[in-house]
Amino acid sequence: MTTLINQETLETLGIDTLERGITLALLLLRNACTSMGKNYSYFNAIKISTSVRQTGETYQANLNATAKLPYQSNLSLKSGMDLLGNIKEVSNLTVSPNFNSLSPIQNAPTLPSLPSQVNTLEKYLFWASQIVAASVLPAIDKIKINFLEEDPKEPSVLIDYVLPIDWKKYLLTNNLIEATKLLVNRYVNTEEEETLIVSMGNLGAISNFTFIGN
Repeated sequence: MTTLINQETLETLGIDTLERGITLALLLLRNACTSMGKNYSYFNAIKISTSVRQTGETYQANLNATAKLPYQSNLSLKSGMDLLGNIKEVSNLTVSPNFNSLSPIQNAPTLPSLPSQVNTLEKYLFWASQIVAASVLPAIDKIKINFLEEDPKEPSVLIDYVLPIDWKKYLLTNNLIEATKLLVNRYVNTEEEETLIVSMGNLGAISNFTFIGN
């Protein structure tokens, strides 16, 4: 979509974690796609639901979502599969958030700087998902990213989310973004991680990303 994400906008809204940013992007993109009507090709590019389980007096709740984001295959293939810079828009609508600034999360990790190529909400969603998935190994079970290069419709990235939410907070605030919990306590720094991978030598590396086809 044409809405640009910038640090000032995120700070004004109280988006102080990438997990909150992901929820924000999912909701806004879902709104933009469904506003185009059911015959729109990207109507269900974003799917969201919640699951809640009560144990005694406590709740275990998650935001379950799927994002299917098309990308420029030709440019990605020639660049070693650089998807971030080649994610396409799923809607040309501009959707503005309509909620009060969120209350801060205590001890939230320092947010990484937005890369210059993150200039659409779709790219922001993909970038934030990459960072969170790479920040801690257990997050691979919460954010799964697959490349569908041989998708019959068009090449796309499929991202599955299971994001923990504070169900009681959601019920009291009516804001799913406010209720989104942290998955990690530190976001990776790209330069630091590149140094770490090099230093690992022959030990190998674990990847959160998998190429799949039909």
